[in-house]
Amino acid sequence: MKKWIDWLEKWVPRHAMLPIVACFLLNCVVYVGAKALTAGAYHYDLSLPLDHQLPYVPFFVLIYVLAYVSWAVGFVLVAREKPEDCEPLFGEMISKLFCFVIFVLLPTTLERPADTGSGFFGWGVSVIYFFDPPTALFPSIHCIENWIAWRGLFGRKTVGRGVKASFLIMALLVFLSTLLVKQHVLVDIPAAIAVSEAGMLISRKLRLGQRYAAYWRSREVRA
Repeated sequence: MKKWIDWLEKWVPRHAMLPIVACFLLNCVVYVGAKALTAGAYHYDLSLPLDHQLPYVPFFVLIYVLAYVSWAVGFVLVAREKPEDCEPLFGEMISKLFCFVIFVLLPTTLERPADTGSGFFGWGVSVIYFFDPPTALFPSIHCIENWIAWRGLFGRKTVGRGVKASFLIMALLVFLSTLLVKQHVLVDIPAAIAVSEAGMLISRKLRLGQRYAAYWRSREVRA
């Protein structure tokens, strides 16, 4: 067990584990909680005429699923150097609280394709549809996570341009995937960016990264 923990800490330092786990747990609470609270409510369809003109492309379910990997790796890269660097992750948690309020006050839905198609990618979309009902859409959590992963790395001098460019390209592909597998509509994307930026701004203003670093170092001194 100790060897496994030591191996894990080479990739995810202890100071980064708490915010990353907190992001994951809060995501689950917000997503499941909002769906439960709005189960019997009227859900609004915010789709625009352009949404109905966009094609359904099951291949993009691959990008949609890889988004989970992208934001996990991104969050580790954002937070792994020092405790202060966890500031964007606290912004992510604040943005997720905004999402919860919006999900409850403005329940949303959309119309999905009745036929997801054949083949591996069509099957993948049908699995996503089965486990993820079309609610709690505005803003898109998928887009929030990948946008924050990129934004958290954007100003880091220790992160190469190639890595930053890769995460930006992935974020844009994730945006596109949410539309082409018909999991979201167009307005969900700018809403996700706005909520992400608001959360990170509040985190900076409250100096949550520095506060967390002070807490972490005081904990290390006591240990």
